[in-house]
Amino acid sequence: MTVPSLIEIRSDVMLGKPCLRGTRIPVYLVLEKLGAGESVEEIVASYGHITREHVLAAIQYGAGLVRLGLGSRIAARFARTGLSGEIPEWREEFVGPIEGQ
Repeated sequence: MTVPSLIEIRSDVMLGKPCLRGTRIPVYLVLEKLGAGESVEEIVASYGHITREHVLAAIQYGAGLVRLGLGSRIAARFARTGLSGEIPEWREEFVGPIEGQ
């Protein structure tokens, strides 16, 4: 997978989490905002120094991870750990029922 040019991963910025280039805005935050119903325009307006292309790059990056199957591997790892909180509510949707539960 090629990382979009408007996404950067630097060990000295946000502990190496993928961020919008030139910012400390992590990709996951942009995706969470979109998932919560914010529009691209609302996100751009919230951060005066990013563009629509930054948000689209975050979507492209997230889609690339899912295409590679990384999302399902992470969900499976959470399911195996038996963590409490929000994770059990969605884990079966991604990895199926957990034996013994």
